[in-house]
Amino acid sequence: MSVVNIKLYEFARKEMNLSEDKAKEFVQAIDDVVKEDIKGKGLNELATKSFVKDEIYRLELKVEQTKGEITKVIFGAGLIQFLAIVASIIGIINLMLHK
Repeated sequence: MSVVNIKLYEFARKEMNLSEDKAKEFVQAIDDVVKEDIKGKGLNELATKSFVKDEIYRLELKVEQTKGEITKVIFGAGLIQFLAIVASIIGIINLMLHK
């Protein structure tokens, strides 16, 4: 019996006033239901430490990639604005010189 099962057994005996046999049956029934529920869901749905670490690493990598892409876009927008301002100034100067 696991620690949880022993605690549940003691609870069933003392608090629920069950006999030893009935308390054992009660704990065994709960244990069977929990094991069947876990088995029914399959181990693929349970998260392991390595799975969580891999997912965190993957998300950190994705954040770094997104950060790089955003930096490129901001730089590109700034460059376009700079070129637009320079072209406007050249256009204004050119217009003033031709009059």
